[in-house]
Amino acid sequence: FSADLDTGIFHPANDVIAISTIGTERMRIDSTGNIGIGTISPISLLDVNGAITSRSYGAATGQTGQISFFELAANGPNLVKIRAPDSIATNYSLTLPSTSGTAGHVLQTDGTGILSWVSAGAALMMDSLDFTELSDTLTLDASTDIAASGTNVLSITNSGTGYSLVVNDQAADTSPFVIDPTGRVGIGTASPTHPFDVLKTISGGSTIDIVAKFSNDSSNTITTGFGTGIQLAAKTATIPAQPLASIESFWTNPGDATRTSTLQFSNVNNGTMAPKMVITGSGSVGIGTPTPQATLDISGFMKLAPQASAPMTCPGNVGLVAYNGTANLLCVCNGTNWRMMDGTSACGAW
Repeated sequence: FSADLDTGIFHPANDVIAISTIGTERMRIDSTGNIGIGTISPISLLDVNGAITSRSYGAATGQTGQISFFELAANGPNLVKIRAPDSIATNYSLTLPSTSGTAGHVLQTDGTGILSWVSAGAALMMDSLDFTELSDTLTLDASTDIAASGTNVLSITNSGTGYSLVVNDQAADTSPFVIDPTGRVGIGTASPTHPFDVLKTISGGSTIDIVAKFSNDSSNTITTGFGTGIQLAAKTATIPAQPLASIESFWTNPGDATRTSTLQFSNVNNGTMAPKMVITGSGSVGIGTPTPQATLDISGFMKLAPQASAPMTCPGNVGLVAYNGTANLLCVCNGTNWRMMDGTSACGAW
């Protein structure tokens, strides 16, 4: 250009046009129609020697920087589009692998945007599995499994029989979690015999071993009455599940150093679930009363089966009570002999 002699359009060769600024060629259109930016030897319709930036072209959803790739014109107007998300927390880049990979391999990032090819199985060898990345499902075909190997101790196996599933926490697990073809769940047993079957194998001895634990978790201050329980229910094809009975335990004194609990048994009568028996922290049993005032406190009637003869010898069994069915007398053992409730009169022939 007359006002800027080192900037302009020129033809460096026959059938070639080039554009320069500050005396340096910036773009060229060669005789085949290829356009080169930053290169004087373009090998495709657009050949750029450097980075390409695609900016958003609007403010609507999806109008971000993008590149479109069309199918063969003979096959139609469909395209594949690569575009940036509508919102990006911070700048990042993705670097492709240096090879084309192997059949069945998938791309995996190292967390910094460096991509590499790995087998699909290796891609799942991690400490956590986010099912949002698997469309919320993970499917195992019949007789396939996610196997434990080396130091990896979790395996999930579909045995191929019905809807069975086996989960092991070590390669040679003898106490797995099982869902068998009939839907029965087994924990610690591979052959559940009930809808829910729990088995814990111990070495023996005379101690009580806890097999299952049910807990409530509260973020608030624990107060009197807080606890947990198990409910039993039944349903039919036409009636939804109805409660039958329940076992509950709750704090009566929630203090850490002096905490005390009550065990409560409830069932349904005339359509209403209500407590029928409690065992307090001190060991008192209440039948028909939630607050027993004695070791055994019954709100109602008690029946003793008549005995034709003394159920046992009296010496050594002081306080034992029985009903003499022959004499129709209520008898108590005073430690030496059976006596009527007045403590002195003989209780029939006992």
